[in-house]
Amino acid sequence: MKYQLYISLIVLLFAGCSAFPSKESTRKNIIGVWQLMDYGYGNYSYSILGFTPDGRKCVISLEMDQFGSPVVDYYLNSWLIEGNMLVTIVGNSPSSSLPKGYIIKDEIKAIDVEKMDLIMRVPSSSDPRLERHKKLYAEKPERICEVVKNFADSERSR
Repeated sequence: MKYQLYISLIVLLFAGCSAFPSKESTRKNIIGVWQLMDYGYGNYSYSILGFTPDGRKCVISLEMDQFGSPVVDYYLNSWLIEGNMLVTIVGNSPSSSLPKGYIIKDEIKAIDVEKMDLIMRVPSSSDPRLERHKKLYAEKPERICEVVKNFADSERSR
């Protein structure tokens, strides 16, 4: 009887440990290019995110404003994994609400080689948002970063 209790505890311990992928597995899965699916509320948006092995997170975001005109934003950030959190440190951002050095922590709800679900906590809202991403295998994150860097460099030279 007492052995059954020990075995049950050990099974629960291993089940709890394997419920979320390891930091290294998460890091390996996140590297690449992801498409952020439209949230389903507000203006229509579409984003491509590139996560490089050296810690860059480069984003090209397209949103249709209330008049249907496209607004394109470029973000040149860095990233790291802390537990089950994706930590983004803002580098270059077109948004005044995201100044350089601002830290964003999104909870990783699920990640594998095909999909990534994040819970994003928006400072201006009390409701967390579920962000669903799908991996794009034909793209290279360095290419996304090159486009973002070129845009940031052209903005600085104006």
